[in-house]
Amino acid sequence: LPIWNERPTSWTKLKSAFQPPFSSPECSQSKKMPPVPIFTDTSPEVVAYIAAHAGTVPADAITAVTAAATPAIRNWTLWSHTLGPVSFTLNATFFIGAVLMLIIFSIQHRGILGTASVQKYIGL
Repeated sequence: LPIWNERPTSWTKLKSAFQPPFSSPECSQSKKMPPVPIFTDTSPEVVAYIAAHAGTVPADAITAVTAAATPAIRNWTLWSHTLGPVSFTLNATFFIGAVLMLIIFSIQHRGILGTASVQKYIGL
């Protein structure tokens, strides 16, 4: 953040002064979870799968290898329900979001001074 007594020399500096921290697309919540691996026809895993399962089409081998290598937390769902066009799912993303909201609520429940001191130490 620029020093507040200085006058910003460009609009980008002024805009970045009021932009919330970690608002870039690189820090989205989905990137906190393990990534889904990407395989091609020439990937060693796909070639080994085709060699082990004779007559397998590369597209089927890619699907099977990707399903086997995808972290279980990506596919885990505790409960899901559909109500017309709206669907509800209790999965890992829901629980991660709920924990983060409870942490923020507990920090803000301490009052303005307590929240400011927590932000001071997080900012350091």
